[in-house]
Amino acid sequence: MESRLSRNVFLKAIEAVVTMAASFTQLAVITHIYTPVTVGDYQLVLAWLFLVSALSCFGGIVMVSTRELSQGTDSERSAIYSSAFFLQVLVAIPLCAVAAVSFSLLLPQIALPLSVGTIALLGALIFQLSQALLVSQEQISRVVVASIVGQVMATALLCFAAYRGCSVSILVGAWATCNVAQGIVLFFQSRAWQAISLRRVRLDLLKKLAVECLPVLVMVLATHLYVRIDVIMLDYFTNKVVVAQYSAGYLFLDQLMILSNFMMGALFPNFARTSLEGGRDFQILYRGILRLFGRYLLPIALLIALFSKQLLGIIYGADYATAWVSLSILMAAAIFAWINGPSGTIFISLKKQHIYMWATLLSLLVNVVGNLILIPSIGAVGAAISTLLTELAICSFCLYWIYRETGYLPWMRPKAD
Repeated sequence: MESRLSRNVFLKAIEAVVTMAASFTQLAVITHIYTPVTVGDYQLVLAWLFLVSALSCFGGIVMVSTRELSQGTDSERSAIYSSAFFLQVLVAIPLCAVAAVSFSLLLPQIALPLSVGTIALLGALIFQLSQALLVSQEQISRVVVASIVGQVMATALLCFAAYRGCSVSILVGAWATCNVAQGIVLFFQSRAWQAISLRRVRLDLLKKLAVECLPVLVMVLATHLYVRIDVIMLDYFTNKVVVAQYSAGYLFLDQLMILSNFMMGALFPNFARTSLEGGRDFQILYRGILRLFGRYLLPIALLIALFSKQLLGIIYGADYATAWVSLSILMAAAIFAWINGPSGTIFISLKKQHIYMWATLLSLLVNVVGNLILIPSIGAVGAAISTLLTELAICSFCLYWIYRETGYLPWMRPKAD
């Protein structure tokens, strides 16, 4: 099992590196071509689109379906996948339509790029569920290939559009092609069409998946709003230039979290299977992933914090180097955020996702209150401090409930069999 885990983590690390390189390349190209005001508009659109992506995938149906497929028998797999696919389409289409109409009414200045992004994400969701089939069979290499194809295509299109001086709407459309391309590759690699059958859709599975996904939907919405509420509130209290500068620094935290989430994605099937038995293997997985974070991610965060001003200036230009204080604070927040990732996986594996739902709602509340107090007085630095306090709060909450549910914490020695 250990060699397979190492291989999966290695493959997901490659995917994460490509994703990080693509994200930094995209934003670096945009910041060097467009004014900070235009960059601020672009970042604000992406912040709202994160909510659309949460709605379009009906919360964490991919993760919940992966768990069910990993634990189900071969005879049940087609019924599970067909039911999940039907539920996703049934719920996501009206939700995304409502989101697009709402944005048009409430945010008319950026309604066009939001509509472009929403349509692209709506098309991508049809194929994204295919990932559950591949991950449940631990075919991580195929998932990695699909992700890399999507990232490369999106980066190429976005850079071409930026050099042509295209509008924010075209830039957002290019950005969204990553999801579309990745979903199409996943669909064909998994041969998902062989598993889809309306005749295999079962009412009991639809009900089970809906009940399991609703807390995850709330959790994903709260998480997406939490990680982007800073940008939205900065736009309200300050201006687009501050939004652009803060977002440039926040991208470092975003990408480090993507790296940790990719690692968790590689290990999730093992968490799902091991949770059925509990005991020593489950604790070893928990401790092992935190060791990986401490060994590989912590040094990166420390280096970014030490050289934050230089990094921002080199990658984005002198206009963005002023965000170095915010970036340094965000790297401190990353330490607690890395502990929170495995915590969420543990709760979903144990079918206790309602606990993590409350944790994400707590994070949203703390972050909103913190931003309301700090942003008007100290701007982007206040948003970064609020993020740090929020991650600390959710970390404490999750560790308390993990100990209550399982009887152990990460630093405890695993129990003997």
